[in-house]
Amino acid sequence: MREAAIIIFDAFPGTLVLVGGANLVLFQDGVRHSADLDFFPVSGELPDVVKLSEVLLTDLAPLAKLLNLHPLNLKTISSQEGQIKLMLSSNNGTALFTVDITKIGSVLNSGIDELPLEATAVNREANIKFVSRGSCLIRPRHFFYEET
Repeated sequence: MREAAIIIFDAFPGTLVLVGGANLVLFQDGVRHSADLDFFPVSGELPDVVKLSEVLLTDLAPLAKLLNLHPLNLKTISSQEGQIKLMLSSNNGTALFTVDITKIGSVLNSGIDELPLEATAVNREANIKFVSRGSCLIRPRHFFYEET
């Protein structure tokens, strides 16, 4: 998912913000599992679903080959007004993760952090924009499993 996030931000710079569970896992030291990359569009405009699909399949192929998951399969679950949902699966049909881009009411203008990351399997790097820890909608103590 990290590699896919870099690829998406490189292909669509300045258009998305990473939110949700992947944000917690990748940037907030969360220990929970996440099976989707959730994004909000910064400008309110969604990326082109055909280009998004093409970029993911092409640029994730080298990593998929290294992990014996090639060829990857990509299914468009939804590409309606205000929403894109893609399911990426391995060569044997096992679901890997989804990419969800949802246009909701307001556009995020503050509480966004940015971090440059470099991809592992392809020559890509991008500035990843994500919702800062202090701007997440849930309290920080809910980010982590608490020991009892």
